[in-house]
Amino acid sequence: MRNLVVGTAGHIDHGKTALVRSLTGIDTDRLREEKEQGISIVLGFAHLALPSGRVLEIVDVPGHEKLIKNMYRGISGVDIALLVIAADDGPMPQTREHLNILNLLEIDTGLVVVTKSDLADDELLNLAMEEIKATLSGSFLENAPMICVSNRTGRGIDEVKVTLEGLARQIGEKRDERAFRLPVDRVFTMPGHGSVVTGTIASGRVEEGDEAQIFPSGKRTKIRAIQAHNCRAREAFAGQRVGLNLTNVSLNAIERGMVLSRPDVLTPVHLINAGLCYLGSNRKTLPDRTKVRLHLGTSEAIARIVLMEGEEILPGQTKYVQLRLDKELVPLPFDKYIIRSLSPMATIGGGTILELARKKYRAYDPETIRYLGVLENRSPKDVVEAVAKRSKYHSLTLDELLLQGGLERNEALMMIEELKSRGKLIEVGRGAIFHRDAFKYLRKRVVEVIRSCYRNDPLSRNLPKDKVKNLVEESISPQLFDMVVTELVTEEILEARKEGIRLRSNQAKLTAKEQKIVRELERMFHDFGFKPLRLGEVAEVLDFCREKDIETVLRFLVSEGKLMRLKDGSFMDAGKYQKARDLIVEFIRDNERATVIEIRDLLRGGRRGAISILEHLDSLKLTLRVDDHRVLR
Repeated sequence: MRNLVVGTAGHIDHGKTALVRSLTGIDTDRLREEKEQGISIVLGFAHLALPSGRVLEIVDVPGHEKLIKNMYRGISGVDIALLVIAADDGPMPQTREHLNILNLLEIDTGLVVVTKSDLADDELLNLAMEEIKATLSGSFLENAPMICVSNRTGRGIDEVKVTLEGLARQIGEKRDERAFRLPVDRVFTMPGHGSVVTGTIASGRVEEGDEAQIFPSGKRTKIRAIQAHNCRAREAFAGQRVGLNLTNVSLNAIERGMVLSRPDVLTPVHLINAGLCYLGSNRKTLPDRTKVRLHLGTSEAIARIVLMEGEEILPGQTKYVQLRLDKELVPLPFDKYIIRSLSPMATIGGGTILELARKKYRAYDPETIRYLGVLENRSPKDVVEAVAKRSKYHSLTLDELLLQGGLERNEALMMIEELKSRGKLIEVGRGAIFHRDAFKYLRKRVVEVIRSCYRNDPLSRNLPKDKVKNLVEESISPQLFDMVVTELVTEEILEARKEGIRLRSNQAKLTAKEQKIVRELERMFHDFGFKPLRLGEVAEVLDFCREKDIETVLRFLVSEGKLMRLKDGSFMDAGKYQKARDLIVEFIRDNERATVIEIRDLLRGGRRGAISILEHLDSLKLTLRVDDHRVLR
């Protein structure tokens, strides 16, 4: 069961750190500069054990405007927001900016703590409360509990604890079945132990000895030891603040902003498709291709915003965008992000990541916009079907579905089975999932491609399967292609032969000249017995036609199964080839081995012919050359 994360928010010097100390007894200001200046500079961490046994991990964030990025790193994964406002100041600029960030992150649970209540008389306190209510109007904290406290006298502290207990009970104890993921917020070395990373586990669980991977670098490591709340632990869960001791990782191989996860779970990307909410408090419109600073978990990057609809976003609007990053990040669908203007630096919007994009968005694309809409609605069944459709004829594994759809394993499996039962999805091989529309499309394309080959080469009959597959789409899943071909053969639309696949309805029509070439070729191959013939040798005899015409007819007779093309490019009557093969196998079986001379004498087709046939049998792995003789494999 995951711990819950509580994040403070509020203006500088409004008493956030003092409140955390009053609640937990832990001073989260650990740096000398923080002690000297009396303000929080980096994230601080504490924990509070509730009477129910549930543990709250508390993140204390800086309130200074220049430290907003540090604030966001701490607040990005919280379950309960604790907005702190001083009674003698009331709402201030960073109060409002922090509140905007909480709203953009779609945090829906929280409480408001009015600190320094001992410094305000009743009239001032009432005025502050009215101003706070006006500031919170329309936000998720509009109807949240509001408690007046004094960190100096202890007034209201117990009430805050009781309220946190009630909010934790409302959230419940949801089991997190997603893959382990830890956004790294601090890296250091412990003498005798090596590199240590710290952070709050965003999802999943981790145990000592687990294999892990650092993203986006791809460096693999192992969890040597886990520490939570200053104690050694064998395992840790989502929501817990932990320190992980890693093996085989130097200090310069990992840094804040990277993510630790299971091997091969995450995909580093430069392109992200997302929903973007542009704050109504902004005074200007947001033009297409504006550069901003993007904050995601503990990482940040410069991003260019490419609009998918229109040429600008008005204040208060929400639109789909593509974020083009200046460096690789490793998000998952439905992660939240914040954007800040480059100059002057201010929070201007944020939203939800919906798709890890494969290509740049270049023009109005209704299909992509519809797809993002389905993802945003978060209906598991619709998401599974939409992701399968989006994958088209590329196989989709369960892990890929979980990554692209942001689903948990059990709900995804349930939806897959339901959609399979309704004929919407098909499963091929070991868990490769396809949408039925892709199957229908491929049936049509296979037939179209074969007909196109016939138009280009009227004497074509049997086409190699690999050739047809590559003409349809090189990257198509081989399992799906084989399934499509099998169904078309079952329905008697195609025929499958050793030489390849063909349309049953295709009847190649030979011209009078081509029919004459066929008759001459049949006579020649009959007369030459077991001797294979090359194209040039045939052309010398059939001097009444062009070599190109002879080559076309030879290919036709091979596709019809009347001729056999050997590995060296020579041709042989199919029946004679099969008889020669049987004679050679029987001879070697009786004599254990055979030389080229012995096969020449056996077939009476000349030395070169014997070599051609033997090399072809070698290529089929029927025979094996050992020194100057052949043996059966």
